[in-house]
This record gives sequence, structure tokens and C-alpha cells, in this order.
Amino acid sequence: MLKMSTGENPDHDCVNSQLEKVVPRFSLVVPMFNESTRIAATIDELSKSRFLTAECEIVFVDDGSSDNSAELAGRLASESELQSSKVIRLDRNRGKGFAVRKGAEIASGDFIVFVDADLSVGLTDIENAFHVLENGADLIYGSRHHPDSRLPRSQPLLRVVSGRFYNVFLRWMMLTSERDTQCGLKGFTSSAASTIFPASEVDGFGFDIEILAIAERLNMDIRSVPVSWSHVNDSRVKVVRHGVEMISSTLRLRFRIRSTVKTILRESETSSEAISPMSQNCISAMGRYEDDHWWFGAKRKILSSLSNSTVEPHQAGLDIGCGAGGTLKSMSAGGGTAIGLDIDDDSLGMASRVGLPLVKADALSLPFRSRSVDVISAFDVVEHTPDDVQVLREIARVADPAGVIVIAVPAYTWAWSDHDIRLGHYRRYTRSRLLDSARRAGLEVERCTYFHCWLIPPALLVRKTPLSRLLGDRQEELSFVNPIVNRVLSLVSSLEIWIMKHVDIPFGLSILLVAKAPDRPVIDPPVDEV
Repeated sequence: MLKMSTGENPDHDCVNSQLEKVVPRFSLVVPMFNESTRIAATIDELSKSRFLTAECEIVFVDDGSSDNSAELAGRLASESELQSSKVIRLDRNRGKGFAVRKGAEIASGDFIVFVDADLSVGLTDIENAFHVLENGADLIYGSRHHPDSRLPRSQPLLRVVSGRFYNVFLRWMMLTSERDTQCGLKGFTSSAASTIFPASEVDGFGFDIEILAIAERLNMDIRSVPVSWSHVNDSRVKVVRHGVEMISSTLRLRFRIRSTVKTILRESETSSEAISPMSQNCISAMGRYEDDHWWFGAKRKILSSLSNSTVEPHQAGLDIGCGAGGTLKSMSAGGGTAIGLDIDDDSLGMASRVGLPLVKADALSLPFRSRSVDVISAFDVVEHTPDDVQVLREIARVADPAGVIVIAVPAYTWAWSDHDIRLGHYRRYTRSRLLDSARRAGLEVERCTYFHCWLIPPALLVRKTPLSRLLGDRQEELSFVNPIVNRVLSLVSSLEIWIMKHVDIPFGLSILLVAKAPDRPVIDPPVDEV
């Protein structure tokens, strides 16, 4: 096994390093395997780009070649116009995915792009990929289906047909909605790479599918970019052998993708790094359905069924995570001042229709004086935060001890699905876990009960049987029902709420907690007050 000359990693050896004093912001990773016959042409082509020679480091990763690819790349790079280059040599052949991950690990840049060693895309395509990342994308991929793409030299018919078949297969498996997953150009921010790559397990050519599938489920900003793509003979991808390998890895990925993403979210919760905001599609759906949909209507009915839950004159109310403003409007029915708080600009834009005060802020640090709010609602909020206890502490701080706090969260880990990921959830709860978090935050709990008990059977069917494979990422669409069914479900919810007035419900897909703030002195943190 070879060792790096820097002594940092035993898996690879740094053959050549030619670095600027200033750490580059852009890194290009080029995985290689037995490329001695064409790496010279690739380096010569890269040297023609002023951007790549002056502003970008090039990281060549030799994937255990049996020829002299690493030595040749090192010598030619040092003799070329490339101002910053590294050649990393792996001790044995591990696959394209492994090589790219190692290259990204070594790369210094904030923006990382990788291209195949045959350089089937143009220099302007590579430069554009960096610019798109710099302008806000988390991940980019070259697409030969992009309307602005050009294909001066197309693939042989067999590769075209097999590629289209594979893309249809990916869509049928509901792994990714992207149309071209195998073009040899992809890029990501260093932050996105540090999130995705530790959970990546595919070492071969299926690696491209894996990173796209993970990024989609984390609601990352994924953009396709046009390419000028020319087929290069003697491709390292063999249609039959690698095709079987990719289908096999795709099947394995389909069955573990949900647990992979859940692991990422759990680790981000531990590190207190928010990585999974609610997707734009979910926010838009909330705006369309909030006024009439039975789900949102049930939350408003629960709030109105509780005593002291509407804001009376000379009182103040706060709806945390106000969304499109439906609950905020119900809270203000008593004539008092109700304020909506959300961290998302689009949600606040939709909530502005109700004509009530709105504040953009993070629930982890509420911009209000202690004991200044009489009624606080937080429906489906605390599961969106990495530190739920801190959010509950903030709620306890700003709440008047004589007022009321109403919180609702999703229940049961077994019910976790891709829908939770799109909604930006960090966790689902049990009653005991929610009680523990509330008590650690200092809340005085008056009641904690499950609700939506009648949703347990369909949830089990959709999420714990083979039907989940059939529905895949479209499970939440089942709740967007026609008006007649919506009315029936609304009546069922009303009946359940009536029952909840008299007894606690022992199970359900959601949990309701009613609490008060502690009756003890609190100290305001140094924040701007509203």
C-alpha cells in the first residue's frame, strides 16, 4: 500500500504537487484509470483554458492504473500551463465513485467539478459549471438533453438505446427525475460534498445516480447545465459488463436510499447543522391547500377547541411557523394582536394575505421579550429544527405564565418516509420523547395526547408494505383529495377532536402538547426585540 508524501492518508500517494500560495476557490477533479494513451491530450486541452490555468486547481486521481498514468500525468501537468495541480495515486482500482470522493476529499476549493478523463465535454462547459455553482446551485450535472446542448459526435446506437433504457429504469425505480445521469460532468459545493459523500457507498459508475438521488431527497438546489458533448472511442464504460453492475447497484440503492438520507439527517441533528429545508413544492402546495384542506383545518379546529387559545383584546399571540397564515388568522379571531413568524420568505409572502403582522426569524432565537406573549402555537415546527429543546426553551421564555402554549408534531419513527425529508423534518416523535424534550425545556405540561388515530391504518399500508415501493416519492399526493373526500375526512377529524375534549387518545399519527411557561424569573437574551 502506498502512502501520501504528506502523510495524511494511507489510501493514496501524492505524486506531484504544484500549488499556489493562495488556496484556490475552484477545484477540478479528473479520475483516471489506464489513461496513458490520452492523458497528454487531456492536459493539453485543459491548459488552453485561462480560467483553469489561473484560477482553478486540477486534481488528477489515478484509480490504481496498471500503466504509468499517474507518473505521466504528474510530469505533463508540471510542464504545462496549469498553475495548480495534484496527482493522487490510489493503491488499487476501486472504481470511479471512490476516485471522485478521494479527489473531492483532497480538493481545496469551495466549488468542485469532476470530468471524465476522456474530456468528452468542452472547456466552456467546465467553466460554466463552476459559475453556476458560484451563483447558488448546490449540485450541477451536465445534460445532453438540455435544450442548449450540442452533440457534435453522438454515441453509437447501442449506447444511446441502453442509456435511454437505463434512464427509464431509474424513473421507474423513482430514484431521480434528472434526465441525463451519466454525462461526464458534475459539480457540487464543498458543503454539499461534505454532506453527501460520507453516506455514499457506490464505488463504481452508479455513483452518479447515488449522489443525485441523495441530493434530491435533501432538497438541494440541483441544476442541469448544457454541454457540447462528443463521444470518445475506447470508452472505459463497457455497455454489458458495466450495465449489469449499474443496474445491480441501482436496485441496492433503491432499497437503502431512505435509510441513507435518514442517517444524514440524524448526523446533521447531532452537529446542529440545518441541511434540509422544506422543499419549494411543499411550500407551494401548502399555499394552495391551507384554506380548504382537511389537514390544515383540523389544526385550526384543535386550536379553537382549547380554552384561552384565541387572542383577546389587549393580548398578544404568536404563531411560529405560520406558513400561509391560516392558523394565524384563526388565532386573531378574538380581536387581539396575533403575529406570524417564519424563516421562509415564500411562506411569509403567502401569509401576508391575512393582513396581520409578520416577522422573519429563526425559532431557535425568538426576537421577543420574555413573558410577552399570551398564546403561542407551533404546529409541525419543532421537528424542523436540529435542536428541539432550544426551540421549546425559547417558547417557554417568551410565553406569559398565565397564557397557553399549543404544540403539534408528527408521530412514530416507523412512519418516516421521503415525504418527511421533503418537508425538512429531522425527526418524528413518540409521546414520551416529546414530554422529555418539553420538560427539559422547562415547560409545565398540562396535556399530551396523540391524534389522527384514524390515519394509522393507511399510514401502515402506504409506508410499511410493498405499496410504498409502488408509490415511492408520491405518497404525500394521496392527501390532496377531491372535494367530496376532503369533506368526509374533515368530518372524521371533527369527530376525533370532539372525542379529544373528553379523553386522551392512546395512538395517532400526530401528537398534541398543551403547556404553560414556568412561573419563575427569566433573563432576556441579547436579541433585537419585536
